[in-house]
Amino acid sequence: MISRVSKALATIGVLVFLFLPATQRSLPKTVWVVLFIATLTYGISLFLSVGMPPHRRWAIAYLAFVSLTYLLAGAWGFLRNGDLIEAAMWDSLISPYPLITFIDQLIHHFPHTMSRAPYETLPLSQHRLFSIAVIVVSAVATGAAFAMTKEKKAAYMVWLVLLGASIVAVLGYIIVGFVSWGMKETITPLCWEASYLIAYVVARSGTDLRSPTRTVRQP
Repeated sequence: MISRVSKALATIGVLVFLFLPATQRSLPKTVWVVLFIATLTYGISLFLSVGMPPHRRWAIAYLAFVSLTYLLAGAWGFLRNGDLIEAAMWDSLISPYPLITFIDQLIHHFPHTMSRAPYETLPLSQHRLFSIAVIVVSAVATGAAFAMTKEKKAAYMVWLVLLGASIVAVLGYIIVGFVSWGMKETITPLCWEASYLIAYVVARSGTDLRSPTRTVRQP
């Protein structure tokens, strides 16, 4: 049987291969992104118990990858000259700010033309506060993802709440896409959201999260 060390080295080798200039030029962007996510997810799965069914181990590893991605996006907010990278990351993730900007436009700037409003995926004001919130929530989500391996009910509840919040955020993309950006801009957040939901369902499959019943002693 191949050891975890060998699998980890192979994972690192694949990541190095993916970042070679020749590989990046030859592979379509979508294929490259899928391979990158799959490789990192597999690498994270190596830290999880081998006693778990493979489908649950991969699903939990993917959720951990997702939370770590948002954690990294939040951390970029504190790095000097990292604005462009941070903005690019949030353009590729699900941000709550399209919905927040739309609500702000609806309340404070109506009846200005909504199609011309400056909708944002990243706040220009209170930037540090937003980054702190993202880091805290992402850290909790990461801990909850790894706690799923112990079948902790609280861990699944945390992710259920986060998924509900992300669905609301995606609705913001749909609304803004309809009034301003165009519906093409909703494809990426919808794909992300679908992958989160599928991973959560797979991670929860086969688990028994019911509270244990107390045995009543007979006199």
